Amino acid sequence: MAGCATTSTSPQVAAQSDLRTWDTTRYYNERILGKVVVYGAWDLFKDAKVSIANEASKSKWYEVGMLGRNEKNEISLLEGNYTIHVRTSSWQNKTVTVTGGKTITLRVKDNAIEVSEAAPENLTLKKSGALDSKFEFERKLKASFSIAYDLNATGEKKPVSVSVMGAVSEPVFKLNGAVVSHQTANNNSYVFSLQLNKGHNEFVVEAYGLDRNLVSQKYVLHIKTDKEIQDEIAAAKEAERARAEELRQRQIQLEIQAKAKKAEEERIAREGDGSPDDIDCKKYGLKPQTQGYAECRMRLDLSRKESERARAMNLANIKALENARQADLQRRYEEEQRQKQMNANRESRCELLRAQEYLRPGSGSFADSAMTANNAYENCMAGVPQIRTTCTRDGYGNYNCTSR
Repeated sequence: MAGCATTSTSPQVAAQSDLRTWDTTRYYNERILGKVVVYGAWDLFKDAKVSIANEASKSKWYEVGMLGRNEKNEISLLEGNYTIHVRTSSWQNKTVTVTGGKTITLRVKDNAIEVSEAAPENLTLKKSGALDSKFEFERKLKASFSIAYDLNATGEKKPVSVSVMGAVSEPVFKLNGAVVSHQTANNNSYVFSLQLNKGHNEFVVEAYGLDRNLVSQKYVLHIKTDKEIQDEIAAAKEAERARAEELRQRQIQLEIQAKAKKAEEERIAREGDGSPDDIDCKKYGLKPQTQGYAECRMRLDLSRKESERARAMNLANIKALENARQADLQRRYEEEQRQKQMNANRESRCELLRAQEYLRPGSGSFADSAMTANNAYENCMAGVPQIRTTCTRDGYGNYNCTSR
């Protein structure tokens, strides 16, 4: 039976996950997995909460589940040291060392965790499983490696670092078939200073995984040979020669293009450029590079420019006339709108005057009032001022009248 230790401290519970349920019998029989059975004793009067953590990483606790009287949990574990945490009326911890193919049985009481030879047969199985899923577990069974080295290190001695995961034995390192020793090792990381040969070097790492199978990984480290260095120098020289030849060919093409351009200019000066002006002047028997031909070309050029200037002025005059026409149309439109508004205001005012005259007291009969009101409206619309006459009779029978 592996050694066990009991403490009463409480774990700092971080991330938690339930057991992953799958059949671990094969790996138990192959002594890859061991087993811890935790069961509640007959005198466990309060359900216990069970958690477990690997001593190598106590920051991660796995929650197994609740455990009652005459109940058990079966936990399949890789070899190593583990802490079982149980909470009943108090906190209790038990540290156990798990060995592949062996079972540790723990009896949980109200205030203690005790190692037992075997669990009673009449217990109810509450939870059974492993800390990893079957896929995650089987991925851990094989040893794996990663390597890092400085490609830019000068000389033939290279610093190399190798990380080994999932190995159950001390890894073996070989360079070109010979075993080499590492300089330092820390947390499954090994550091070397390898003296490499020129050309290809094979660096091999071997280790046994949790499944007891040997895993080997080969890495090729290369040091340039003298021939490779000479070949690189020759290739660089050839590339430089090719660039120089490309520049020379480009310069030749530029010179050819310049000569062709000059020849074309001389031809045009000698034979003419074939333009309409050139053809017109030749119709009169004038030849290029003569005084008459030059004057003909000049007159045609001046005539064309004068025509273009006259056309531009004509377009400007047309545009000015169009702008003036549009401005006049806009002015007329605004005047019409203003007159319509004035007429509308006058009609409104005259309608009000007609209503006032119709309703004014002392205007006579209904017909007289209507006639007076209509006359007032027509005079108002015609712009004639409204003149109102008022007469009064004094005590002697005389009439006095005033107009306004």
